[in-house]
Amino acid sequence: MKVKCLKILSPATGKDLGEKSTWLTAGKEYVVLALTLEFDEIVKVLIESDEGSLKDFYFNQFEITDSSYPENWITKCGENSIVWKAPESWLVDGFWDRLDDGEEEAIAEYMEERKNMI
Repeated sequence: MKVKCLKILSPATGKDLGEKSTWLTAGKEYVVLALTLEFDEIVKVLIESDEGSLKDFYFNQFEITDSSYPENWITKCGENSIVWKAPESWLVDGFWDRLDDGEEEAIAEYMEERKNMI
């Protein structure tokens, strides 16, 4: 799945931040690595930002340019009516904490699944 950034909005205020930020560039296409759908109909996309870090962004800043879901995505329903679409290994409890901590196994899992989507 791919999206193109249409605008850059402040996650705190919703204010338009212009054409470029540290994380996004308007007009640039990004590969969606995961989706989060929250109970209040908020949709977030997980992408690698322009500076190379993983970030969740509200979907209303993007348009879909390729709607095909990666073959390695599954759907998981969680507590509080949250639904995730992502690789199964990423949805295991503690995965994101292990990745943030720089654990080699988590990094290898991330890179392997990412390779299948890029």
